[in-house]
Amino acid sequence: MKLTTLCYLFRNERKEILLGLKKRGFGKNKYNGFGGKKEGNETIEETAKREFEEESGLKLSKMKRVGTIEFIYENKEEWDNKCAIFVSDFDNQEIKGSIQETEECNPIWFQVRDIPYSQMWEDDSIWLPLLIQGNDVFYRFFFDSNGKLLNGGKVDEFK
Repeated sequence: MKLTTLCYLFRNERKEILLGLKKRGFGKNKYNGFGGKKEGNETIEETAKREFEEESGLKLSKMKRVGTIEFIYENKEEWDNKCAIFVSDFDNQEIKGSIQETEECNPIWFQVRDIPYSQMWEDDSIWLPLLIQGNDVFYRFFFDSNGKLLNGGKVDEFK
């Protein structure tokens, strides 16, 4: 199972969230946090910071790991991944760079009340509101081979 990351950047006391509209590859045309696959010997936090910068143009100095979600796909073992979830606060850190559209992603700020759940993965509406409220998230979700959510839910922390 691949190790992956997702990072969500908030500002204005979690009233706004930066999401990326994926332009290619896995999850194309869906909004999501910023992240991707672990490479080589990098730590999972190094992966999260690298992917965030590659997809948004911003270099974050601080982020906090707040959970893990396993995504398991029917007949698509190559899509299975264990995803480390990170959050970061725009207002309480030194940030280098500027938000920019990349080849892979178009970053857009949303009011949390206006998050486009209908244009996101189906599971996001289950756990993202909890993340926004400041909760840790530990979940496992099962999808069919077309990416449709079959079932899943909260689990104890992964060991």
